Amino acid sequence: METLRPYDELKDEPRTGWDAESIGYALAAGKTLYVDGNGDVWTEGAREYAGRIKNECPDTAATVGHSSN
Repeated sequence: METLRPYDELKDEPRTGWDAESIGYALAAGKTLYVDGNGDVWTEGAREYAGRIKNECPDTAATVGHSSN
């Protein structure tokens, strides 16, 4: 079973303007949102798709521009 974590408005940035609108509508409707491991945002219960957040791989971000020597 896939692990979901609660959507955090302060930390999770929508990927596009469409995603921001869709997530905003879901929040305005009082829906509780969760993020899966791929960055997709889902509503609680019926698991309706609400959008996607920007995802950054921590391993890649930490090593870009640095050599291992």
